[in-house]
Formats: sequence, structure tokens, C-alpha cells
Amino acid sequence: MVVNVVGVSYKEMEVGLREQLAWTQTKRMEYQIHLHQSVGGNVLLSTCNRFELYYTGHKTDVHDVIEGIIEQLDQEDASVFRERLWVLTGDAAITHLLKVTAGLDSMVLGEDQILSQVKDAWTLASKMGICNKVLNRLFQESIRFSKEIRTRVGISNLPISVAYLAYKRAMDFLNTTGGKGVMIVGLGETGRLVKKYFDEVASKEGLLIFKTSRSICQMNGVDPDDGTLPYEQRYAFLNQVDCIISATSSPHYIFSYDQILETMSFYHGEKRRQLFIDLAVPADVERRIDTIDHIQVLGIDEIGKTIEDNLEVRREMADRMAEKIPCEVASLKSWMMRSVADPTIEGLQNKVQSAYEDAMDLITKKIQLSHKESMYIEKVIKSAVLRVVKEPILGLKNMEQEELKDALTLMKKLYDLE
Repeated sequence: MVVNVVGVSYKEMEVGLREQLAWTQTKRMEYQIHLHQSVGGNVLLSTCNRFELYYTGHKTDVHDVIEGIIEQLDQEDASVFRERLWVLTGDAAITHLLKVTAGLDSMVLGEDQILSQVKDAWTLASKMGICNKVLNRLFQESIRFSKEIRTRVGISNLPISVAYLAYKRAMDFLNTTGGKGVMIVGLGETGRLVKKYFDEVASKEGLLIFKTSRSICQMNGVDPDDGTLPYEQRYAFLNQVDCIISATSSPHYIFSYDQILETMSFYHGEKRRQLFIDLAVPADVERRIDTIDHIQVLGIDEIGKTIEDNLEVRREMADRMAEKIPCEVASLKSWMMRSVADPTIEGLQNKVQSAYEDAMDLITKKIQLSHKESMYIEKVIKSAVLRVVKEPILGLKNMEQEELKDALTLMKKLYDLE
């Protein structure tokens, strides 16, 4: 029995074809249960970027597995899937899962989401009762390795998402200045993602989050209770915020130098330090605003440069992570080889249990024993019969791979094990 994986990812197939593999959970479960009846244990990892079926079986099963997948798809594309679905076996399959779980095979190098996706796929297979001992160990160790190596190397500490990096820069600024007010202008894809990051910490950090955009005000109106501001009054609220993140599709500046100066003339008291983060192209924030002594402006180029720097460091970290994988593969292979002896060891233990029960049955039929005497004799007999197989069992557990196959064959003959 070996570990195999059949799959395809964003590297080999465009999204239009991969969509055919985006099965519902019900369909995935039905397919996995059907596959379990033919080849045994399996785990199906299905995300927007990859479709990978891990199973334990023989190399001869591969053709049937691939055809079983293709049967579920549009037959007009069958030849394309036959050409692009790949197969990895043994060490290569184990190595691949370790890389995938650690984020080393992801479109976004080192991303965290894949770890939870791998865990979810394994958990589902376990709940369905189709994840055997070998796959359980393989996925457990892959998840453990990923968590440990990510923490040790620190790859997740280097953001490479524009939205997340903007959030991190803003939080660093707020923590330095003691500010609590944030304004998010523009609630397209980037703006919504930035808002999501802030929403997760707003209560804990005591932040006051304002949001505004032309579209949200037109569609949903203005609701001060949920932080929605009138878009036209964005300048009026500047004296209540410390950080402004703008990500609109406006063709012109939505924060101009002259308007900022005019707005500041109405402020009373000490001018607060402010950070403008401009994620828009074309720019939302006029660059001259950065010349105002208490205001800093960061544009998309500065964010992009940080992303490139972080990505380069991530590549170096990924290389260091990959160096640890061969050791993990060797450890898993060693365990898998030892586990081959488990059925034989279980057979020996069953023989011992049967001999013990037969002996006790014979004694109790011939001799009337008190409870204390019965307990003592049970202990003595069980200890005696266990000593008979103790050394053979220890020998099997510690035996080298080259010797194990012959030893198992001999043991089965000597003890009449099936």
C-alpha cells in the first residue's frame, strides 16, 4: 500500500476548466464514499486553486481513479483533463502534501488559508469514516509540520496583500500616536477587505471606524450608528480621525491639498497627526498633502515596494522551509514501514488473548476458585503468555525495512496468521 495523489492546480489548468472540479460538498462526499468502496481511504482537497485526491492503494488503481474523476466532468473536455491531471506516488506524494500544507505550492507564497483548507478536507474524510490510519497520520503530521515551520520561520509575518499591508501600516501608526479614529473611503473589493481587517479588532482596540463611498450612500443611505458617513462631508469628519485609507475608482482627487488646508482652518486647538494611505489608481490623495508638517501620505507605490521586498524575503524563507521537508518525509516513511507490521502484531496479540482465555476456561471448569485466587491466576497466566510474544513484537517494531518483509512472512507461517 502506498500514498498516491491525483490532481490539478492553477499551474496546469485555467480557471474556466477548473470550475468543473468545483463540486458541491454533497457531490464530493458522494464521490469519496464511492471511491472508498473501490480503493479505500481517501481525502479530497478542493479549493479555488487546486483539486487533489489523496488515497492509499496500488499504482494499478491510478487509471481507474482518473477515469472516475473524468466521468463527473463535461466529456467534451475529457481529453484535456486526461492530459493535465497529474499523479504522484510514494515519497513524491508525501512531499507534495507537506509543501501544499505549508503554503509553498500556493499562488500566494506562504499563504495561511491553505492550512485550514487541508485541515477541513481531512476532518471531513475522518467524519465520514473513510480516512484510514496511514492518511490520518500523514495529514496530522503535515498540519503539525506546517504550523511549526511557519512559526519558526515567521513567513506569515510578512504581508503581501495590499489591503492587509494598508491595515498593518495604519495600526502601526495608531499604536504609535495613540489615535483611535479610522476613515475608509471607497468600499470596492480592496476597501471592503481593509474594513474587514479593522472590524476584527475594532472592539478590542477601542477603534472608531468610519466608512463612506458614493455607491453605499446612494444605495443604503447614511447611518451614523454603523459608522456610515455622508460622502460629501468626508472633509468635515477629518478632525475626528487619525488615519484615512482611500481606495475609490474616482478619476480625480477626492482629497485635495487646497481643500485640506481650508478644512484645517476650521480646526480648533492642536493639529492631530494624520496618515493618509492612498490605494487608488489614479490617486485619490493629492501628493502635496504630504508637505503639511503633521500629515503623512503613503501611496500605492510605497505599499507595492513593501510587498515586493516582503515577497523576496518570503522566497528566502520558503527555501528554508523546503529544506526541512526531506527529514519529515523520511520520518513518515519510517512510520509507514513499521505500520506494515501492525496486522501481524495484532494477530499475535489475538493469539495470546485466545490462549489466555482457553487456559482460564479450562482451569475454572476443573477447579473451584475464590475471587482472589481467580484474579491471581489470571494475572500469572496472562503474564506468561505475553512473555512468549513480547520479544517477537519488539523485534518487528524495531526491524529495518529490508528485513521486515521476510520476517513478517516467517511470523505468519510460524503462528498460523492470515
